Amino acid sequence: QTPVAISPSRALATYYAKLGWRSNFEIVPLFYNTYFSNIEHKNPSTLKIIFLGRLEIRKGILDIIKAIPLVLKKHPNVVFKFVGNPAASPHPKMLMDEYIKSKLSHYLANIEITAAIPH
Repeated sequence: QTPVAISPSRALATYYAKLGWRSNFEIVPLFYNTYFSNIEHKNPSTLKIIFLGRLEIRKGILDIIKAIPLVLKKHPNVVFKFVGNPAASPHPKMLMDEYIKSKLSHYLANIEITAAIPH
């Protein structure tokens, strides 16, 4: 048995510890390498809000979709970038990336969606 386990988040380490796996985790967060991505936007002074992770309901994507129009109403220059592979959406024939675009069709100039970028 190894003396230490690695977790990408403290929450996940706590969850596994409660399951009895172990209590000594090293937290090594997942990182996002902007070097290989199209993180820059047309206006460098634009605020970018980035969601990193699989695009799935349990991660709060539907709440983010609801919040985006409210944010853009007060701050129209914000850009929302989603980085992650799409999972199922509430619409049975759409993956989450397509669903985001359909729900936010009036805001596509402020939305960017990129598939997960391997390390």
